[in-house]
This record gives sequence, structure tokens and C-alpha cells, in this order.
Amino acid sequence: MTEPLRIFDDVERTDSAPAYDTEDSFTFLNRVARPSWARVRELTERWFADYPASDQSDLRSRFWKPDAAQHYGAGWELYVYTLYRSLGYEVTVHPTLPDTKRKPDFLVTRDGISSYVECVVFLAAGGSGSGQRSWIFECTNKARDPNFVVNIEVRRDGSERPKAAEIIRPLEKWLSSLDPDELQRRIDTGQAPPYLKLDVRGWSIEYDAWPVRPECRGAGGRLIGAYPMVLGVGDDEVRLREIVKYKGARYGSPDKPLVIAVLNTSGFTDERDMTEALFGTEAVEYIPGQRDSIRTVRQRDGYWRQGPNNRGTRVAAVLLGQNISPWHITHALPELWLNPWADRPLIDTPPFATRTAHDTGQVYLLREATAPPSAVFGLDPEWPHFDR
Repeated sequence: MTEPLRIFDDVERTDSAPAYDTEDSFTFLNRVARPSWARVRELTERWFADYPASDQSDLRSRFWKPDAAQHYGAGWELYVYTLYRSLGYEVTVHPTLPDTKRKPDFLVTRDGISSYVECVVFLAAGGSGSGQRSWIFECTNKARDPNFVVNIEVRRDGSERPKAAEIIRPLEKWLSSLDPDELQRRIDTGQAPPYLKLDVRGWSIEYDAWPVRPECRGAGGRLIGAYPMVLGVGDDEVRLREIVKYKGARYGSPDKPLVIAVLNTSGFTDERDMTEALFGTEAVEYIPGQRDSIRTVRQRDGYWRQGPNNRGTRVAAVLLGQNISPWHITHALPELWLNPWADRPLIDTPPFATRTAHDTGQVYLLREATAPPSAVFGLDPEWPHFDR
């Protein structure tokens, strides 16, 4: 008898260290030994066991790919599949469409009403998870001191990767020379924390030392308390619009409403970005010399646009998941954004918070969420009960 496929390795785990900076989220989840993470793996395996056997191999292979778009995408597809089934839908994987050989991810049907769902991941631009800086961060986190955490700023990127010892040794030596109680008194009186400037192999790195609370000293864990802030260039709404536009054009004119399910992994993308991506950016309109004529209008540069030349009408809705991961599924459900000018409007709408727009382009909340995610998935609201 063939053993059923599993996503994760079936081994005894002993490594409970936090995620390394060069470690992708799937590798971490497959490696970490803590009970809360074991609960995440167990639930993911249960969901995977309910996924159609004919499609399990492909989905599993994408979980294991180091490319973030692949393993995030696999997790998002499994989540969306399970979400719709938990809401009472019959879900068909990779259904056949009448006029194209391309197949969307899902056909979802409830009470005789069907729609197609296509999943996509919106990856955060930049961040600390790639390139040579990840090595700098990982080496820093390998340094140990029971009394301090550090904030890190990379003032200059070098062209050569330092050896781990070239970062760990001077950092540990510096921290061991500091008195955490004395430092806390200095900070309490408004003085700046001490810092170390480390120049190594072309890199210029600065560390601030911050004392750990007395009751938490000696616990170990990551040394970095705060990573460098990475800001985007303000084009998230453009990237979002292009992703939805690309996915919306793949299936011609589908015979049923098409929903694009977007997993947003960017902490800088918010409701305004989605509003402007779908319905257009805001602008101020006025008649020169007439003070009372000033008003805010929505420009016609969104993906969805009302006639005379309607645009984006093949996509009935966008289902937006904000940083939903296998360990955050009880935090919030996705939000549904409805296209009021769709060729095939979405009639059967799940119990998500739902937004749409008037013909003027004014976006409004049509409905609050009618069920918490814990009730939808049958989980405790505090699941997976992370160690405190």
C-alpha cells in the first residue's frame, strides 16, 4: 500500500532556534521543534490530506521550492481551497474553461452558483530576507549575550562576504564589556545607548546595545532587536494593478465570475493602495478662481473603470489576504473587493468584509465580516498558542 504524501519531513525535531535570516519560511517550519509550530505543521498536513490526491504532488513540490513566490503560493492555494470548503463550497481544482486551454486554480460552487478563483502572491519589495545582508543579519544573530539585544544599521554594503567570526567575536567582546543595569539607568535619563561601528571587508555596520529586562536575561534567542527599516518607493498600487490585470487577462472572457485571490506579503501595502489599484488614484479638481469649486475626485487610472469604455470587466472581484500565513489563519479572514461594473458579477459572496464603489468611484464598505476566522476553520481563537 502506497504511503500518503506528506508536506513536511516525518522526523524527530530538536532544533527550536528562531528562524535564520537566510532561511525561507518553509525550511524554518519544516525544521523548528517547538510545540506551537508542530501544531501548525499538523493542521497543514490535515488540510493537505483533504486536497485532491491527483494534484497533491505538484502542490507539495512547490512548497519545497526555495523561491518565495513558489512556497508562499502553494500555501496560499491550500488556504484558499480549504477556506472555500470550510464555507460550504464544492471546490474543483484546475477546472476546464470552454474557450481556452488555460485552467484557473479553482471552480467553487455553492447552492448551484459557481465562480472561478485564481490565486496569486504579491511579494514585498526589498526587505531583509535576501542577498548578502541576510548573511550579516544571520551572523549577528549567532552572537550570544544574556543581557542585551542590538539594533543594526548597515551604513555601507561591501562586495565580499565576511567570515562569521569577523562579526561574532568583536560583537560578543563589546557586549560583554557593558553593564546592563548601568546602561538601563543611562537610557532612563535620556542618554543615547552605546554603539559599536564595525568595519569588515568593505562593510560598515553599526550596532546599538539595549539591555534586556532583568527577568528575561539569560533566555537567549535572536540578538537583533530591530532590523533596518526598508521603505518602498510608493508604487505598490501600480504593482497590484498590474498583477490583477495580468491574471484577469489569462482566461479570455470566462463563462462564470472570475475572482483573483491576492496574498499580500507587504507590510507597507494598505487599503488605500488597493483602492487606488482597483478604482483609481485620488486627485483634487477645481476651477481657477472659484474657491468653492475644490473637490476630491477619483481618476480613471484604476484597473476597474466605468464606461463609456469599461475596463477590467472580466474580473468580478479581488479577494485580498493581508499577510495570511499558515500560523496566522485565526487572525483575520481575507477581504472581498467587488467590481460593480463586471460583465459577470459575483452573486454569491462569502461572509468576508466586502468593499465596492459607487458609479462616482467612491469606495465604501458594503458589509462587515459576519464570521471570525476561528469559527470558519473550527479553531480556538488563540491557535496555535505560541509559547510566551
